[in-house]
Amino acid sequence: MKTALENQSKEELLKVISSRDENIELLSQERNSLIKERDSLTQERDHLKSQVEMLRRMQFGQKRERFEGDPNQIMLPFEAEPVEVEQQQEQIKEKIEYTRKRPNHKGRAKLPDHLPVEEIEIHPPGDLSEMVCIGKEITEELECEPAKLYIKHVVHRADTLTHTILNQILGFLLHTILKWQKFLQMI
Repeated sequence: MKTALENQSKEELLKVISSRDENIELLSQERNSLIKERDSLTQERDHLKSQVEMLRRMQFGQKRERFEGDPNQIMLPFEAEPVEVEQQQEQIKEKIEYTRKRPNHKGRAKLPDHLPVEEIEIHPPGDLSEMVCIGKEITEELECEPAKLYIKHVVHRADTLTHTILNQILGFLLHTILKWQKFLQMI
């Protein structure tokens, strides 16, 4: 190649140099465009990677919200002095401490004494000659008939043998069924 260039004239050499300069210029422009394209593709790839990572966290990560701050951000000095922290703790303790009185509720009020009383006694089913009364359960219900108020005392006798708890339950259920039948007849 040296011999070929040595045999050329000055004008031919200038043409060769100018053509090489043009080639270098074109190659430089092409290189710059390729660098720009590479940078844009790299930026797009990084963006897509971050989106994929975010979608993975949304799909497979923890379901609670969490703020992840920028690690390059400067931390503000929010540390309080120990004296101030103690004062705040005392104020918090003062605000939290209290005593509470619960209302003393002992059930409903007694029914008035001036109302007439109708007493119904419910005995356990079966033969009562061998049984002994061991207690009574009294239920007071305020009944209302048109233009008449009265108190109905329902006395459930608790007679027992060795296995008569079922009899007590049956007696109570019988009374409840009778009461509902009477109510349904009124309607």
